[in-house]
Amino acid sequence: MRIDILTLFPEMFAGPLGESIVGRAAREGRVEILLHNIRDWAHDRHRTVDDYPYGGGAGMVLKAEPLGAAIEAVRRMGRPAPVILLTPQGRLLRQPLVEELAGRPRLILVCGHYEGVDERVRLLHVDEEVSIGDYVLTGGEVPAMVLVDAVVRLLPGVIEGASLEQESHHSNLLEHPHYTRPATYHGLTVPPVLLSGHHAEIVRWRRHQSLRRTLLRRPDLLEEAAITPEERAFLEELRREVGLQGTAQQASSAPPRLLLATNNPGKVREYREILRDLPATLVTPADLGLDLQVEETGQTYTENAILKARAYAQAAGLVALADDSGLEVDALEGAPGPRSARYGGQRNSRTRYQLLLKQMEGLPEARRGARFRCVIAIATPAGRVYTTEGVCPGRIAREPRGSGGFGYDPIFWLPGQGKTMAELDPEEKNRISHRGRAGRKAIPLLREVLGV
Repeated sequence: MRIDILTLFPEMFAGPLGESIVGRAAREGRVEILLHNIRDWAHDRHRTVDDYPYGGGAGMVLKAEPLGAAIEAVRRMGRPAPVILLTPQGRLLRQPLVEELAGRPRLILVCGHYEGVDERVRLLHVDEEVSIGDYVLTGGEVPAMVLVDAVVRLLPGVIEGASLEQESHHSNLLEHPHYTRPATYHGLTVPPVLLSGHHAEIVRWRRHQSLRRTLLRRPDLLEEAAITPEERAFLEELRREVGLQGTAQQASSAPPRLLLATNNPGKVREYREILRDLPATLVTPADLGLDLQVEETGQTYTENAILKARAYAQAAGLVALADDSGLEVDALEGAPGPRSARYGGQRNSRTRYQLLLKQMEGLPEARRGARFRCVIAIATPAGRVYTTEGVCPGRIAREPRGSGGFGYDPIFWLPGQGKTMAELDPEEKNRISHRGRAGRKAIPLLREVLGV
């Protein structure tokens, strides 16, 4: 394939077209890319290619004479080819169009600039117009690079065929998630099916993940996708699972709702801050008039968080986020741990941490090590669950300090900050706290589950 590019700034293309897959394809002779400076066809001594628009207005317009002469000259340099103007007003560059262009032996790309090109050039010299999206760029150079990259990678021998078949948009589906070593990263593990060695199950899982992502992120693509009856059944089940979250509410442009499975005002404030960039409406059981008591019978943070998240998700019919957290003290062999809120049978947080301070009396700094741990569980109404974990290391102070926070915050000393957790401002606390760390890990999972 040969691609001719007409531009005012040929230097812009040196890096993008000389590196990676496009550069290798050119070196191997699979594509020939030629750059033409439009100014070479401007004949005045200043090489003028633009002028003020008739009728007034801001900006400049590419003149018809030099641009038209450039297009005509480049047309004659090789076999017949369509002239494509890169413009926000053109046909949207989607994969079917990329495949269509990749099948042509030659393309001529024209990079517009300034306020655009003289309309007579479009009428007399341009065969097609292409846009890479509904936004405005400085010129057509970057869109031309995008088009070239998308087209060249489809040329025979440039990329292995099997890799192309699995990519997003190849079959009107988004691509499935990818994982590689290590098996665990920041508490997130590789799905067990990918470690099973069961090829058929892996293929099925990947296909279902593609369907899931497409439904939640780009449901419009499913209209043209080839889907089996079994896959349609899977999508219907998924629609029921997140119907109120992803489909119906997206259709009405309303943000999905996420239930925070707590009425603790301190936790609610923290989660509203931690999840402030999540495009969802955060609601509490009190907001819904939901009075639900879940007995925390689990032996671990994870078990208790899952118990609460599942119970609230099923009761409210919404995706629910619950956590279980606690203080682990080295000198007490990890106690109070998951029983932190019920430590010593005390109902009041002040009496709980006073009891703990009494047990720590006289211990040197080296034996006062501790950490806050938080496990977040995200549950769907259908019972699907995802978890994340966050840990904040510190020490037990010798006396309470600060009036912010809640629970054990006044006696949890942070050497790096020189403060207790209760002395931190909310932004600083959410940045380093166990709940903040677990919450930030949860955001990509929430985006996936809520379809935002």
